Amino acid sequence: LGVAYYTNGNLEKALVNYFKSLTLRQQLKDKKGIAACLNNIGLIYYEQDQYHKAISYLEKSVRYARETSSIAIIKAAYKNLSEIYNLIKDYRNALEYDQLYSLIQDSLLDVEKSKRITQLESLYEKEKNRREIESLRNQQKLNEIQMARNRQLVFAVSAGLVIALILVIIIFRG
Repeated sequence: LGVAYYTNGNLEKALVNYFKSLTLRQQLKDKKGIAACLNNIGLIYYEQDQYHKAISYLEKSVRYARETSSIAIIKAAYKNLSEIYNLIKDYRNALEYDQLYSLIQDSLLDVEKSKRITQLESLYEKEKNRREIESLRNQQKLNEIQMARNRQLVFAVSAGLVIALILVIIIFRG
């Protein structure tokens, strides 16, 4: 509900629902959910120009997100923190959080690139294996055709020898 209210621009109702969600997540000891709720609450305070509250909730969000290795939540919080610190002219912290955000962004891109490369390598190997199998099947078919021709040749030569033998016998008898 918080997301729905936030999307529709009703920040007060969104905030109320985020706090309800936070309470439930805390009762369930869902640290990743707590991190997400804290990030959303921080974002609302950011939008309401309550920067110090926003910073407080976003930093709590980062702590919980680190415990659960929730990279996406950490990344979002770092981006928001960088923007807030920039707005309040605390450029040192703005730069620090921007660098942390960039570092995560780059590492995520590297992970995505690695996954894509692995997928492409896998597809290449599958295609290579498929072609090898197809080549072996074609070779097997050629071998079968060659063996059939060889059998026909052996049969023809044998038949010719039998006929020649019969002719030789007929000639000697005659």
